[in-house]
Amino acid sequence: MFPMTKTDIAKSAVQMIVALNATKLVEQQVGQHTSYDTETIPVKVGSMLAGQLLALQLKPVTDKVVDTVVHQALLLRLRKRLTK
Repeated sequence: MFPMTKTDIAKSAVQMIVALNATKLVEQQVGQHTSYDTETIPVKVGSMLAGQLLALQLKPVTDKVVDTVVHQALLLRLRKRLTK
């Protein structure tokens, strides 16, 4: 297995956060707008699937955001070193 960088771990974490939040949102909407119980297995599996699909669709955007934040943090750290 290839070694993961801190940036790769951050990208995976952001993708998981998006998937979990989307899953929770889908479950809430199903509970509010249908007569299905949100604790049933089909609702849980369907909402998890929707959350994962959304996270995959947003992956290019979230990866770019993480790359930008990492780049800005590195520039800030370098700027602090050069001004000392």
